[in-house]
Amino acid sequence: MSSVGQVTAPPGPDSLTWQYFGDRRTYPLAPAAGIMQLMLPGLGAGVTQHSDFCTEPREPIFRALDPDDPAETRLPVVPDLVWKLFGKRFMREYMVVAAGTMPPAVRERLGLRRGPLERARCTALVRRVWPLLPERVRYAPRALAGIARVRGAS
Repeated sequence: MSSVGQVTAPPGPDSLTWQYFGDRRTYPLAPAAGIMQLMLPGLGAGVTQHSDFCTEPREPIFRALDPDDPAETRLPVVPDLVWKLFGKRFMREYMVVAAGTMPPAVRERLGLRRGPLERARCTALVRRVWPLLPERVRYAPRALAGIARVRGAS
């Protein structure tokens, strides 16, 4: 254990920080936090009055998923045609994932289902697809930069 004022090395690839916070599988936790914040009357009213989230949800969602990506390279995140073809299905799946990360009382209040079938679908999808994705997709940009630094040093 380090004492106050003692300088310690930054976390490395074996640390929990590297293993979890740079891994994009943790991103599905963000919607639950956002949705629960929007349930607060004052915050929800502010979003409704000053944001187009309710009518155009894709930008804030993708912006939250990759805050390191500058907006000028991201807009539009998903072309209109692609969103028109797949947006409703994406939002349906997005809500299944979001519901799974919420406490049961919040799910119940919002009328969201999360049973064994939804849990199994999400688990199977992540377990099958995640290992097939390239690192640049699996990890956030800052995590990738750290991984590259460590690999370059070894």
